[in-house]
Amino acid sequence: MQFTAILICLYCISRAAQQLSLDEIEVYNQTSAVPLRPGLYLGYLKLHASVDLIRVLVSQSAPNVLPNVKVRDCSNISVEEWKWLKSLSPDLQKSSAMSTNQQAFHSCLSKASEKLFNMLGISEEMSLLHRLYDVEVIELSPQVSFILMLPPAEDLCIIPGQSDEIAERVDFTLLPVQVFEMIHMCTYQPQFISRYSRLSSILEMDTILAQQMQREAFSKEELNTAKDRVKRLLNLQNDLDKAWKGMRWIMDIITHARSRTFVGCIPVRTFYQANGDNSLSNDLEHKGKILDNNNYEGYSTSCNSNEISVGKDHVKIAKFYDPNDDDLQNSRVETKSETPSHNDNSGILRVYAAYETGLAKGTSVKLHVTPRTTAREVINLVVLNLNQAVINKGKSGPVYEEEQFSEFCLVAVIGARERILRDDYQPLQLQNPWTKGRLYVRMRSNLLAAIQQGQATAV
Repeated sequence: MQFTAILICLYCISRAAQQLSLDEIEVYNQTSAVPLRPGLYLGYLKLHASVDLIRVLVSQSAPNVLPNVKVRDCSNISVEEWKWLKSLSPDLQKSSAMSTNQQAFHSCLSKASEKLFNMLGISEEMSLLHRLYDVEVIELSPQVSFILMLPPAEDLCIIPGQSDEIAERVDFTLLPVQVFEMIHMCTYQPQFISRYSRLSSILEMDTILAQQMQREAFSKEELNTAKDRVKRLLNLQNDLDKAWKGMRWIMDIITHARSRTFVGCIPVRTFYQANGDNSLSNDLEHKGKILDNNNYEGYSTSCNSNEISVGKDHVKIAKFYDPNDDDLQNSRVETKSETPSHNDNSGILRVYAAYETGLAKGTSVKLHVTPRTTAREVINLVVLNLNQAVINKGKSGPVYEEEQFSEFCLVAVIGARERILRDDYQPLQLQNPWTKGRLYVRMRSNLLAAIQQGQATAV
């Protein structure tokens, strides 16, 4: 067992070497060692099964991991999110309501699944027959986690002679499971696979020598000593095999996924319908939260193009300020609400754009927020409504797609000091001296944008 994967690897490498140049092999080796960036991902499992070999579908550009799309930057799934996802299983009672965090998780996972199906060329009708694996979250490393999307049990495995559109694409390839595991472990668990390989080799050699000593034992004492040594070595080998089996997550999933009676999966159709009538917009409307206003049926197209109305009563929660149209006001956090609110602890934030908007420099958005409003909600609202301002004013400036929102961050700036706020941080929780500064939305890659704009404004 110890050398099986290694022998298969050597066999496949020798076969590949007959068709690839040395440079191509070197590039492939380098590509295989590149891990994913930290975050939570949605992966796709597809198999090719023959009599003596199971192969798994991987991308040519990343053969050390299953085909995937990123769900979000945070790799952890909270107990609240996982509990809700598990509640969608057919054998469990569905939850009657969803919290704000669960709504956000559902939204991220839904968008990721649609993106995954589009990437693989799976039709909408076929996508509804797929399943979400909810037995466990696969932790590839402390920074990278996976939720798996599984095809229907009858479509999971491709048999010899059967054609499959995904497997036949040039940007995908099929690897034997043992080869995939070796490449995968070397990338995401290099310390484990190094120690395992070393211990496995040592134990196998020691076991062979101990068994030989047992056969050569002459006296009863020598025989007992040899038997005891063989027994201890075999126990150590069993412990090592258990540790290896515990790391071979893909084999467990393959076993479950191929079973037609296995119930530990959530139908995608059920997942998409989970939102029901508990829309996020309705939930946040009553709580005074910030959200993309185009999600509301009560959005008014007749209001001032600089103002954003939300909900059936059109309560103003945000206003766009162009420095050419309106004098800049005090930029610090205001603790009193300027509009009707269901939450006495709500407040006003003024957030400046420190990225290319196509509008005048110093453009800002004034937001009516609650103590539970997160930095990510603030970022999304600022970018969305500055996009709308560009369109309304007929500017030629950039309009950012929703997929690009993750490239922005919210920062607090005082002079030459900057503090980046986590996506889940609540800006109204800021303490002195940061409440005396300004809030900016900038690109994560443009590290000095907010500080430079703040200094230019001060001058």
